[in-house]
Amino acid sequence: VWNPWEKKSKSMVDFGDNEYKQMLCVDGAAIEKPITLKPGEEWTGRLELSVAPLSYCF
Repeated sequence: VWNPWEKKSKSMVDFGDNEYKQMLCVDGAAIEKPITLKPGEEWTGRLELSVAPLSYCF
C-alpha cells in the first residue's frame, strides 16, 4: 500500500499536484512463494480486494 505524497506527485507528469490526497495504490506480490521466471516464461497472478465499512475495522 502506498501513496506518492506531495513531493513525488509534483514530479509525476500524469498526476496532478494535489491528486495524492485522493489516491491509494495497492500492489500485489508473491511473497510466501516468490516466482522466478526464465526468459520467455510467463506468470499470471490474481489480486482480490474487497471494501468493508469503516465500522468493521474497529
